[in-house]
Amino acid sequence: MKRFALFFLFLIFLSLVSCSKEDALQTLDLPPDSAMNDANRFALIIETYVSLLDKPGDDGITVSHARKLDVFPVEGLEIVKEDGEQILWVNLGKGWIQRSSVQLYSSKEKVLTAAKKLK
Repeated sequence: MKRFALFFLFLIFLSLVSCSKEDALQTLDLPPDSAMNDANRFALIIETYVSLLDKPGDDGITVSHARKLDVFPVEGLEIVKEDGEQILWVNLGKGWIQRSSVQLYSSKEKVLTAAKKLK
């Protein structure tokens, strides 16, 4: 009976220790050779007129502008947490823009074909 009680206490201890809350993902920096970067190499602007910021996030400063159907090579992706929400930002080389303002393509041919169809 004593063995059973010790075994039961050990199981309770394990269940308490093993259940811990994990921290949410704050940022995600992808290496240049990752599969996600290979799939999203070119961006097509889908908004009428957008500001490109010096850094990802709403606190960035406008450094350039882009218009609908402009094509840019993607230089990086970053997830930024703002107001409890995670937002994906895309580095276009000339500045950062939210993922919702662009369509991403794997090749220059695909992005140019998409731009022609959207004209």
